[in-house]
Amino acid sequence: MCKNTFRRITTVLVLTFFIWYFIGVDYTSSLPESNKLVLIVVDNLELSDFKEDQKLYKLAGKSYLGLISNRQLGKASISKSKLTLGSGNRLEMDTVRLDGIKLEDGSLVYNDIESIFEINKDSAYREYIGYIGEKLNTASLNTCYIGNNDTDLPDRSSMLLAIDKSGSIDMGELDILTEDKGFPGGSKTNFNKLEELYKQFLPACSFMVINIGDLYRLDYWKSYTYPEEYSALRKELINDISNTIEEIISYEGGYTYILTSGYPSKSELHKGNRLTPILVYEPHKEGVLYSWSTRRNGLLVNTDLADFVLFKLGLTSSSKLKYIARNNSFGYISYLNNNILRISRLRQPILTNYALFEIISALIVFFYLLFFRRIKSRYYEYICRIILYSNMVAPLILLLMSLSRARSP
Repeated sequence: MCKNTFRRITTVLVLTFFIWYFIGVDYTSSLPESNKLVLIVVDNLELSDFKEDQKLYKLAGKSYLGLISNRQLGKASISKSKLTLGSGNRLEMDTVRLDGIKLEDGSLVYNDIESIFEINKDSAYREYIGYIGEKLNTASLNTCYIGNNDTDLPDRSSMLLAIDKSGSIDMGELDILTEDKGFPGGSKTNFNKLEELYKQFLPACSFMVINIGDLYRLDYWKSYTYPEEYSALRKELINDISNTIEEIISYEGGYTYILTSGYPSKSELHKGNRLTPILVYEPHKEGVLYSWSTRRNGLLVNTDLADFVLFKLGLTSSSKLKYIARNNSFGYISYLNNNILRISRLRQPILTNYALFEIISALIVFFYLLFFRRIKSRYYEYICRIILYSNMVAPLILLLMSLSRARSP
């Protein structure tokens, strides 16, 4: 009796330990709060850009890295991606008007906030519009926004990352472009002005969004440039952007800096890649980001960011993003990106052919049951069995695909 009792207690304790370790382990212990957080949005930034630029590569080597999956409701767009990132929930919006203005008191207002509320009037997540800005305002903390994605039309959709429910941001600047006849569209970011504005606004705000839209502008005007010219301009822009990021981070230490792209570039979308890089820099740390949404190292969803920002600022008690220490984190993320892209490319033709096979096999079995079932021959029955067993092949392949791996870094 005693032996049985001892075995039962031991079994319970072992199971409890494993459940605690694999499910209840607390990864938040390495996420200290920060009194300021700077989110740098460089739309169309690619993971390969970190390899080609020495400063970005060096920064990646001392940061926590991840990939954001840009899944969206309905038709995907860059502005809808910003709305999701800022609200922490998937919401709809009209992409016709993406403008914002600066008021006399220095605050900014996103013009079309009412239409976002109207489009989402039946959504359960309507209350999360302006989520980050509203939380900061409630805590008497200030928000700031610098930059734009303007082309021939105004695009201030990155404001959606910092607005409150009224569409307002406490301070910032929208006009940071300078005339440049050598750049497609005739204007590009005034990086000197951007750096000065950053230094000017930083002391007064707790959360700042910096939108560097030049890669987006270059992609927008891509059809008007030669391939060689496009490549040279992109390389030049990456260098300017990395210099500015280095200046921003080195100005005052001790804060949390997040670098990400709101949406993939056209070339990445053409490859079928809807993952965008994210980098979280805090001094003397390296690793990958873990998401409780995906339960995978390095792979996030776009609804994870909002609560992470608030958690780092001490405004929420939990976050779905955690830090995992890891050496050669960039190599791991590159490997993960290639592996996910490879499986994604393989999955589509398998699913298409499987659907076609399902239709054909269903018709064959239907006609057998309708016309040939009374015929005393096992020949038809064997055919139907083979067809039904074959229907299990495609799901089995899909399961095995997740076990396959691309070449390890």
